[in-house]
Amino acid sequence: MRKLLCSFVLFASVLFAAHAGDPPSDLDRMQGTWVVVTLIEKGKAVPADETAILEIVIDKNTFTAFEKGKMVVKYEIKLDATKTPKHIDFTALVGDDKGKTEPGIYAIEKDQIRFCLDDDKKGRPTKFEGDTFSVITLKKKPK
Repeated sequence: MRKLLCSFVLFASVLFAAHAGDPPSDLDRMQGTWVVVTLIEKGKAVPADETAILEIVIDKNTFTAFEKGKMVVKYEIKLDATKTPKHIDFTALVGDDKGKTEPGIYAIEKDQIRFCLDDDKKGRPTKFEGDTFSVITLKKKPK
């Protein structure tokens, strides 16, 4: 019995060590505070002075947008990195749309994230462009 227990402990240690070296998930990579690089709404760029006052905080599975320090939106996010392009669902946690889910797509490239949503809420976008889409590019805020 003691030998079996020792074998199990050794196996569990090897298994844990293998997972500890796994690359971070997309959700892990999204954690932190982000600033807006660009924002395009329905095919039109929002001026930089309007986006400079925005800050995004992703904490666990919560996406919160702040404008001059005041919360303006808060969503629960759910990712599916197995899809191409990668899928994200934003479910509103506050406001008139509370409980409603908006499907989107996302891409992570180094220290930037891009999200795309269909402003007309006709479904999940399949690309990061279109005259009914909003595309926001975020960059990790330096510490």
